[in-house]
Amino acid sequence: IYASTCSVYGVSDQPEVKEDHPLLPITDYNKFKALCEPILNNYVDENFHGVTIRPATVCGYSEKMRFDLTVNILTNFAFNKGFIKVFGGQQKRPNCNIHIMDLCRVFYFFLKNDFNPGNYNAGFENLKIIDIAEMIKSLMKTRYSKDIEIKIEASSDPRSYHINSDKIKNLLNFEFKYKVNDAINDLLNEFDKGNLKDSFEEKWSNISTLKKNKNFLESFDLN
Repeated sequence: IYASTCSVYGVSDQPEVKEDHPLLPITDYNKFKALCEPILNNYVDENFHGVTIRPATVCGYSEKMRFDLTVNILTNFAFNKGFIKVFGGQQKRPNCNIHIMDLCRVFYFFLKNDFNPGNYNAGFENLKIIDIAEMIKSLMKTRYSKDIEIKIEASSDPRSYHINSDKIKNLLNFEFKYKVNDAINDLLNEFDKGNLKDSFEEKWSNISTLKKNKNFLESFDLN
């Protein structure tokens, strides 16, 4: 089971991006995710079953918490800073709209069941970033009676697409159960309990952690 990413689609104005959509990666991350897909597919035969999952970026609480992903970032700012910083806002970013529990359920499903080889999108709600911010703002008002300001700033990240996950639902009868709203509430619950402290430190960001360990990474001989 190969965990690719929906961001391999890059930017698309198609109303529904399905698995047969051209891969148009725009960063090194999604470029190499895309290049790895055919490597797996070349080995798939009657004796070796393989599948590529293109998941939306995970949101919600995890023991290995990340605050470098859209839903988690916005919730962190709202709870701990009293405002939400939105870069752009009009991008449709389904890569932030799969709850961690649903992603675990996707992998478990493919481990336990027979499946047709191929590529499968795995995302639930297609929401614009500004809509997610408004959702968090509303929950902060409901739960804490706090009015959260949404600050709009320019974005250098153009990724925008509306993915379609009907294939995994219709062909394999998989059902998504958790929504972005659930992920936001999960995070707020953990903040309330005091389980998420120093949430703006670099350790919560994959890229920041990798940069911090640059010398360690450069010690490997990749030639």
